Amino acid sequence: MAVQTIESYLTEITVAKTTDFTADGDSGTVYAVTPASADVEITLEASAVGIRYTFMNLSADHQSKIFPATGETIKWWSEAGSDVDTVTDAGEWLQVNLFGSVTILKASATNWAVVGGNGFRYND
Repeated sequence: MAVQTIESYLTEITVAKTTDFTADGDSGTVYAVTPASADVEITLEASAVGIRYTFMNLSADHQSKIFPATGETIKWWSEAGSDVDTVTDAGEWLQVNLFGSVTILKASATNWAVVGGNGFRYND
């Protein structure tokens, strides 16, 4: 049996993006975001509980900004680990910094939970 490289594995499940988009792929989709000339805005589509996405920012110059659908939130433990940070509306976003990544899971009808990543933060 041939050994599969990480590059070939990522090619099978990765969607490349360079401009603003709505995340509406299958659960497990990895979005490889390489902003062309400005930050990329990503809107989460209202979706079923259990959907999981990973966003990788492959840029040295621009961030990726993730916005929840209207009426939904994105939540994660704060850096201090003592409370929950929340993004709730169009004036706030989850920012994936240069060469960072984040994996989110639709945990309930209106809540997304950050389940892993590095190089991401709250911004408004």
